[in-house]
Amino acid sequence: MRSTGGERTQEVQLCAAAGVSIAVSPLPQSARLLEIEISSESTAEAYALVKADADAGAFEGTPTDEELRAEALSTLLSGTVPEALAAREDITKELIGEASLHEEGPAALLSRFVPGELLRLQMRSDAWPALSLRREQYMALPLTLPRPAHNETKLQQVWDELRARYPLEDGELPDLDDALATRVADGLTFEALDTMVRDRLKRESAIEGDAKAYLAVEAALLEALSIEVPQTLLVERGRQQYSAVCTRARDAAAAAPDDESLRKEAASLLSWEAFQSYMAKEGDAIERAMALSFALQAVADTEGVKPDPQAVDDNFNMYWVEFKKTHNVELDREDAQLRERFEAEYMRDTTLRFLLDHAAVEWA
Repeated sequence: MRSTGGERTQEVQLCAAAGVSIAVSPLPQSARLLEIEISSESTAEAYALVKADADAGAFEGTPTDEELRAEALSTLLSGTVPEALAAREDITKELIGEASLHEEGPAALLSRFVPGELLRLQMRSDAWPALSLRREQYMALPLTLPRPAHNETKLQQVWDELRARYPLEDGELPDLDDALATRVADGLTFEALDTMVRDRLKRESAIEGDAKAYLAVEAALLEALSIEVPQTLLVERGRQQYSAVCTRARDAAAAAPDDESLRKEAASLLSWEAFQSYMAKEGDAIERAMALSFALQAVADTEGVKPDPQAVDDNFNMYWVEFKKTHNVELDREDAQLRERFEAEYMRDTTLRFLLDHAAVEWA
């Protein structure tokens, strides 16, 4: 519409805060509905400024009234409304990306846009999941785990360590009885202590070399919390993962230039349809992983779960040594991204272990 060579006679400077009111309400999939009212003064001013530009020759030819209204509406949606949103920090702090029209297209909105009259419209924006948890939502998660084999050696080690921790006044080791249990915790009987120790050993045995226990915790947590992942974040994570798929395919084709099939495979990935196909296959797994990440972070924040820095360092060093042994490659200890990924994984495992320790386990 506007001439590429023409210049606007004046910049549109509408008083967004005074001319726009915004009400917010929740939508499914961690989204927000923005109900917006643009004052009659603001719609009139937007049209008047566009008309003044047209009279000054800023457009190619003579624009029709519909074209002028379309330009004025565009000014309101791309300038006035975003400015009004920016002035509402209570709203923008939770929104993700740009807002878009909700259940109404631009043509339908333009058909009812009358300069000088109040304009009501609805927009939609994704929002960060707001998780305010109660302990009863994630404590005592119901789990069913396979009963591990009894390990008498480990049980004896626990008793030996416990007796050594609470010696008698004459230095002798105490018997395994109620007197010892009471020293561990007031009012505790040996029967209850024995049950606690055996259950603890079962839980430890259940996770040694087996991910089933953690997978059970993950499933129970997601069922208990019902996290909604914003579509914006889901698509962005999908794009990141798909980009990695394309890069691997491209590198494989470059490494074997004579292999026509690899070249065709890499080329076939470079389309919107290919990305949609990828998301159809991987979207559920991506959404689950993101929901779990939000849930575990919310639990950690609520409980104040923070891994010991020394423990993180020790485990990172063990990971570095093990990786070198397995792959014959030395990782860069100073790589900030590597360290960040490791700490995130360590925090995840720490929180999962916390949930497992407090779960209501039924041994099958």
